[in-house]
Amino acid sequence: MPSVNKLCRAAVLAGLAVFASGFRGCYKPVTKSGLPEHIHTVAVPAFQNQALRYKIESRFTEAVMNEIIRRGKGLTVRSEPKGADAVVDGTIKS
Repeated sequence: MPSVNKLCRAAVLAGLAVFASGFRGCYKPVTKSGLPEHIHTVAVPAFQNQALRYKIESRFTEAVMNEIIRRGKGLTVRSEPKGADAVVDGTIKS
């Protein structure tokens, strides 16, 4: 069985791939982070947990936030979507 750390890493990479793929449909000037210039604040509200693992949603949410901070090159990351330029949300299903 894969470790929780490997599962978190896989979820973060999958989430970022889904997040980034939404921005490749048309050309727009982008920042060094690869996002459109108008995105300065990203909200990552707590993921929903439909799995049977205790507090797994907290680990995934924190991992996604940390990865955006690490790769975001100046992006502001917060948990509340109000006023954010982009929102990353998710559901843990198994």
